[in-house]
Amino acid sequence: MSSNWERLIQTRVSKELFIGVAVGFSLCLSSTSLWLYVERRHRKSQPPVDFDDSTPIDVVKNEVARGIPGLVGNTPLVRINSLSDALGVEILGKAEFLNPGGSVKDRVALQIIEEAEQQGLLHPNCGSTIFEGTVGSTGISIATIGRAKGYETTIIMPDDVAEEKSKALEALGATVEKVRPSSIVDKKQ
Repeated sequence: MSSNWERLIQTRVSKELFIGVAVGFSLCLSSTSLWLYVERRHRKSQPPVDFDDSTPIDVVKNEVARGIPGLVGNTPLVRINSLSDALGVEILGKAEFLNPGGSVKDRVALQIIEEAEQQGLLHPNCGSTIFEGTVGSTGISIATIGRAKGYETTIIMPDDVAEEKSKALEALGATVEKVRPSSIVDKKQ
């Protein structure tokens, strides 16, 4: 008798569980569909954002930048068409590659140099020199901003870095010192 009773309870629980899962799934699916429908209708009712492709990039309108440092960070926002169209929202990217040194690291270089000036550690056009150990874009940013603000820059880099990088730094007025790289686990360091 107890086995019939147990089988009846298991069958009933299985049916109720199945019905509960099916109802929950149906509600979830229908509410998601309803939300997507309402969202699409809402997007269609809003006027499209007008991006005039014929106008040149206006980074700063009617304003003259105060030298190279004044251009850092004043890069345009660019609409990413594929993502914006696919998602139905405006997706914009900040074109940091248009900074004077070609990198977002121009912001870092400018901040470091300005903080050193505020602390009285650097004085423009007085022979102050900035030293930076780097293998890439940070050195280019330091050299670009440092030169524009009236500092000598010396970039220390490993001697196995591509020759183009050191030539680019020298073209920006930096002195490049090449050193033999050593292992991070070298006990002499």
